[in-house]
Amino acid sequence: MYSAPLHFLLCLRSLSLGVSETRYSAEELKRFEEQDKRLYKIGNIEKDGYGWSQSMRAIETDIRKTKDEINALSALGGNEAKIKELKTRIKTFQGKYDEISDITGIAEETRRLTVQKPQNVLTNRVNGVIIKEDIQKTITQITDNAISKVPNVSIDGFTDEQSTFIQNQHKDLLKYARHNNDNKEVAFVFRKNLTDRSVFLGSDDVIDFGNGLDGKGDNLFVMHNHPRNSSYSDRDIKFIISDENIKTISIVKNNGNIEILSKSGVYDSQTAKNYFSRAYKKIVKNGTEQEITKAIQYFLEHNGGNFIWIK
Repeated sequence: MYSAPLHFLLCLRSLSLGVSETRYSAEELKRFEEQDKRLYKIGNIEKDGYGWSQSMRAIETDIRKTKDEINALSALGGNEAKIKELKTRIKTFQGKYDEISDITGIAEETRRLTVQKPQNVLTNRVNGVIIKEDIQKTITQITDNAISKVPNVSIDGFTDEQSTFIQNQHKDLLKYARHNNDNKEVAFVFRKNLTDRSVFLGSDDVIDFGNGLDGKGDNLFVMHNHPRNSSYSDRDIKFIISDENIKTISIVKNNGNIEILSKSGVYDSQTAKNYFSRAYKKIVKNGTEQEITKAIQYFLEHNGGNFIWIK
């Protein structure tokens, strides 16, 4: 029968205590070795102490991953039914974990079950749906030259004729923002197949749609300008992920450049949420604007194929 090296197990225990070296009495060393070699039967499965300790490590990983998934859903105002299901799953994992510990005498390590709750970068909407430009720079005044340079780009799922229409609407949006909103934010929202345009006016960095998108159906195309020429903000990302009816969101910047973010054919909202949560957790440590911007850019480049990003 295979028995894990005692020095390896002691090393693990030392690390779990947060020290580089731990001294054990001869009595304790003998007890650890006996526990590692002894066979324990739980249900229909029989393993030695070391085998069950590895089962506990696997359960700890499952619990942490499930907690991470709950945090990601909560940060995005996720489905409450799904969150409840995940919490039930954790209870099942915890029950098995406790059972192994009770029968084998292997100590539970609650430290291993803890995950750091991420900051809620995707703030729940206030007074309706909000999209926001976060970069605080001077507003760029819209010029005729900027309007003329707005490009015609090929977008997956749209015909050449529709792409030309989108280009012209981007130009019209800049004109509208210049003449009717002092170069500040404006949004054009189109129903499926780019019909029935609705216009929304915003401030210099935010647009509040209120309930203006209700009842407009699916596959909506939302285009808006960013007066400071920034890329997508965290609220832009929440906007497209949290609303299943939004298919595409574009930015036409006041300098005439554009970015387009469109859900791909394999888009899955939960997967997209998880990718964004991971990007945020990976990069944002202090909550600075620079870190958040970097996390968004990372997500745009690494989102599991859920989005097509044109820039």
